[in-house]
Amino acid sequence: MLVRDAIEQSYLAKGFTPAFIDKVVAISVEKNYATGDSIITEDDASTDLMILVSGKAEITKAGTDHISFIKPLMPLGEVAFIDGQRRSSSVIATEHCTVVVIDGDQLRALMQVNPEMAMVTLHNLALVLCSRLRRANQEIAALHVDDEFGG
Repeated sequence: MLVRDAIEQSYLAKGFTPAFIDKVVAISVEKNYATGDSIITEDDASTDLMILVSGKAEITKAGTDHISFIKPLMPLGEVAFIDGQRRSSSVIATEHCTVVVIDGDQLRALMQVNPEMAMVTLHNLALVLCSRLRRANQEIAALHVDDEFGG
């Protein structure tokens, strides 16, 4: 899949204008990762935003086995992109993965001069984060039920 296709089809680009997509494509590169490779490393300073194009990747956190899986066309690295802090978790390729990497600094600069597209971008990322938070809340609630009933 080409970089343009991945961006256009991703959750990130819903509502992007063709001109803004062109600008995002210009600051993006495609990378490939083998099974077991680290796509994102917890505590890394990078704030690049990524889109998983193909393959399967797992989100992990130090001291835990597994947080979640990333499916194709989902953005990843959005927490560090938004808050500018170090990476909050790791993402490991569980099979060969192709990823589009969007330079975080350049994307923020584009958003500064395109406020309407900035709103669309942040709205799309907020929807992804809300979905992940809801899933995490369900998993936490299930753990509490297991604890109450000796599960």
